[in-house]
Amino acid sequence: MTSDLQQLVASAELVHVGVTHSEFERLPDLPFQLNGIQKYTRQEILEAPARETEEDGDTEHLYCNIRCRVWVDPSAVGEDIDHEASYASAKLKISTVYLVAFRATGSSPLSDEAVWTFFERVGVLSVWPYFRSHCSHYANEAVIDLPTLPLKKAVYPVKEVGSMPLFNEVSDKPKSA
Repeated sequence: MTSDLQQLVASAELVHVGVTHSEFERLPDLPFQLNGIQKYTRQEILEAPARETEEDGDTEHLYCNIRCRVWVDPSAVGEDIDHEASYASAKLKISTVYLVAFRATGSSPLSDEAVWTFFERVGVLSVWPYFRSHCSHYANEAVIDLPTLPLKKAVYPVKEVGSMPLFNEVSDKPKSA
């Protein structure tokens, strides 16, 4: 980790997580029981993080929009799929955009690369619990047996895995529904 990324991780305080946009769609031919149907998740930063510096020059406010998605696509097979096409044809899809904001203090200016890496590693983990709850609520309202999304935990070094089948909390194998 670079020194300014280390500084940012050490000084950052989460000050806001809020939904800015959400979509839910369930096609009528989707069964209520989703056993045996592959589920996929994806998180992505939608644009470069925004920054504001307070008058003291020592405190920065960092903002970013992060989109979280979960979808069920019975026609998708394996991990080498076109995720955008799979999402577009999914029978169940939930997409939510969160605005996440941090306050960071420190004596030296932060590089754009450090801020971007921070949101890739920490920002996506910060919104995940909110998205898990959001999906559980939608599944309950739609009377769909969607398994609770797994917990994510940071391990050093934190890696971004992009789109992937849901994994259970114990093994690295795709979760059988």
